[in-house]
Amino acid sequence: MARWTTYAAGALVAVGVVASFALAITFTARRYQHLKLPTGPDVVHVEVMAQQFAWTVRHPGPDRVLGTGDDVVRANELRIPVGRDVVVHLRTRDVVHGLFLPAFGVYRDALPGRDAPFAIKATAPGESQMLCSQLCGVGHSAMTGRVVAARE
Repeated sequence: MARWTTYAAGALVAVGVVASFALAITFTARRYQHLKLPTGPDVVHVEVMAQQFAWTVRHPGPDRVLGTGDDVVRANELRIPVGRDVVVHLRTRDVVHGLFLPAFGVYRDALPGRDAPFAIKATAPGESQMLCSQLCGVGHSAMTGRVVAARE
């Protein structure tokens, strides 16, 4: 009888360990799910550059390719098309900034020397806020902008 109890206890511990690993893998996958960025020809890529105390947003020009000579640059305004996936490449020129887009449930840190991409998708036209959520200096409270979602 004692042997059976020992085997049962061992099996119970093994099941607990496997269940713990399964939960850890599940929650880790959910945490990093935002890193699965959409791909394809219909995806719009936009660069948001943070700097004390403004957002510089670069949109693709008529050729629909980001990083070419026809890009459109706006200060403190992110324009996105309704119904299309948008990959935002978040960067900073100076210190740590935090991009907070409350309407999209997005909060991302911009770290010097790193690209922090994430995806958003507007379902309806409208305007919402773009805020810096990391104390980045004396002008931090003025580091605001807007997100404009419009039909193409």
